[in-house]
Amino acid sequence: MIAVSSQDFRNVYEKFYNSMRRYLWPFSVLQELAEVETNIYSAFIDISKLKVDFSKLYSSIKDALKEDAELKKYANKLDNLVNNQDTATYFRLLRVNEVNPEKSKQLKSISDEEDRT
Repeated sequence: MIAVSSQDFRNVYEKFYNSMRRYLWPFSVLQELAEVETNIYSAFIDISKLKVDFSKLYSSIKDALKEDAELKKYANKLDNLVNNQDTATYFRLLRVNEVNPEKSKQLKSISDEEDRT
């Protein structure tokens, strides 16, 4: 099983979105795009919902895919991520800087910083 982070989805989606921006789309396509984007930018991606939403979007833009190689490239990359049966997604946690309770803390004010410069 391949583990794919939600950030991997976002990276491919951003390239796909940049290609989508070059066109004027009907409102229905923009709604489908919004559903895909909302799911991709959630912390835990609902793959089954994303498959349905992306499938609708993909079929709505299929005519543009025939003419635009870049849009087709990123649409296919996103399609591969969404429809890969062996993919498990996870949310990469941000690194936390822990504070050592044993060390004393010093608060720095803005005026202290200005005095040093």
